[in-house]
Amino acid sequence: MSATATPQKDSPRPNRFIVVGDDIFDLDVVANQLREEIPSPQSGQPQLAKRVLATQAGVMEILLVVRGQEMPHTHPNADLTFTLLEGGGWLQRSSVPNPEIDIEVMAGTTVVVPKGVCHAFHNTWGSDSVLLATFSPADPSHVDGCDSTS
Repeated sequence: MSATATPQKDSPRPNRFIVVGDDIFDLDVVANQLREEIPSPQSGQPQLAKRVLATQAGVMEILLVVRGQEMPHTHPNADLTFTLLEGGGWLQRSSVPNPEIDIEVMAGTTVVVPKGVCHAFHNTWGSDSVLLATFSPADPSHVDGCDSTS
């Protein structure tokens, strides 16, 4: 399967995101739209695309499609919780890859990254990985790069 192909799911049930009293998102449809927005490898930009789904008092939810990898970064103002909906890879937990502390992340895994902790998701799946991320408080800003202590 090519990196741009739509992955087949084990279940015919859609991944949905619901804010009671507001929108219902079919995350599979949103992920396919995001796949079309991922920059070409020749652009030199990270191979990912994201969309804000909702913001409530204190939290923000974002859907992220990763084809390659993120650059190491921190979120200085918010804790990040993400669930891997599709795909797989590994989470770099320092400024440089370190097999002793980096962790494998497969579909169905939920990860909490505390505010200020250096991290980067590396997609190693045969197609795109899809992550549902929640920032608390609602500030997804990030700082590229990490010092050796973060």
